Amino acid sequence: MNNQPDRTHRADTTVGDVMATATTTHRGRNVLPVKVPEITLGFWAIKVLTTGMGETASDYLARTIDPIVAVGLATVGLAILLVAQIRARGYRDWLYWATVAMVSVFGTMAADVVHVVLGIPYIVSTVAFAIAVAAVREPRRAAVRSNNAPPARPS
Repeated sequence: MNNQPDRTHRADTTVGDVMATATTTHRGRNVLPVKVPEITLGFWAIKVLTTGMGETASDYLARTIDPIVAVGLATVGLAILLVAQIRARGYRDWLYWATVAMVSVFGTMAADVVHVVLGIPYIVSTVAFAIAVAAVREPRRAAVRSNNAPPARPS
């Protein structure tokens, strides 16, 4: 049994398309910084609430200002928060949940555009979004596995 302490140093690493600062142990294993909260019952309660908030905020914006302006504002807001979240060196509660809420606002608007503007039935867009999620997720999982890094906690 190895009783030596685990020595670490900081290094930059790429996982998928995301550049992150990693900690490399003397065992040669890359560990990415944790940027998401622990997955607990409280996490899921907040996730449900931010999803509901995003849905209602999206509907409110689309009905009170020009929908094109609303989608533009949501796009800019999401971009700013995503950049901040990706650049963060670790978990920041306010940043994580603001990003989750804005993803919900933007996602609702995207789904509404697909259905209302393009006239695509909900079942078709649901299946298309599910396929898109799988297509984006699998290469990322493969990259994480090939880098020997533990998978990130799901958000």
